[in-house]
Amino acid sequence: MRLSDEKRLVMEKLSKKGIENPSLEAFLLIEELTGLDRTGQILHSDMEIVDDSALRSMLERRLSGVPMAYILGHREFYGLDFIVNDDVLIPRPDTETLVEEGISFLRTRKGAVLDLCTGSGCVGISVAKNTGLPVVLSDLSPRALDVARENAERHIPGRYEIVQGDLFSSLKGRRFAAILSNPPYLNEEWYSLVSEEVRREPRSAFLGFDSDGLGLIRRIVLEAGEYLENNALLAIECDYRQTEECARLLESSGFVDVGILRDLSGLERCVRGIYPDAT
Repeated sequence: MRLSDEKRLVMEKLSKKGIENPSLEAFLLIEELTGLDRTGQILHSDMEIVDDSALRSMLERRLSGVPMAYILGHREFYGLDFIVNDDVLIPRPDTETLVEEGISFLRTRKGAVLDLCTGSGCVGISVAKNTGLPVVLSDLSPRALDVARENAERHIPGRYEIVQGDLFSSLKGRRFAAILSNPPYLNEEWYSLVSEEVRREPRSAFLGFDSDGLGLIRRIVLEAGEYLENNALLAIECDYRQTEECARLLESSGFVDVGILRDLSGLERCVRGIYPDAT
């Protein structure tokens, strides 16, 4: 079957399933099969696809609800291509707000960066790539850290450290110029409302404990001062329904210059604060 016909059939099946933007997803699946970008798919629309078994397999997985990023095995984030699998949360554009805050602050600072609850490593690696600073990628999950290590080797070889542990438990005595974190922060009620596709991602990457979902964030804010240099940055992603409470947590823990940052869609997405010089 010709490439153009294969693409049309894939798009029709995706559309019938109610998948958003079937044209884009059909392009991505054909690109994965053939290696052809948009221009190539146009120029070679008459190319015969001799064996479409791989395409059919990918399509069936997508129709069953498997996220596209897991099918392709990678996802673009902040201009970099990150390996992903079902051991890690899929990087989302909203989280680029956290990256931009880290890069902006670190333009005038030197020192190591800590990406806490790193998952795929996308936050810390993106910041390290754009600042030239070393980064510690820390997570509770060894399997997530395997993914983060692979991504770090691709993008910042020699400038990263992998640390496995429960939040700060394996970082005693360390201090950082910035701590950035996209931790789990949904409560059970909010998680019950997410789509079936989102449920294919690790449940542990979403649930933040306590009735308001802020259990982990409370621990991070309360403990972070011990691991920050003087006048260093703490920035945390959270839900727009939590930003005001998160800001209060930072203020009550002694952080100054506390602010709330909006994501690309205009929703409040991150809180940030500076841990002041104790002297």
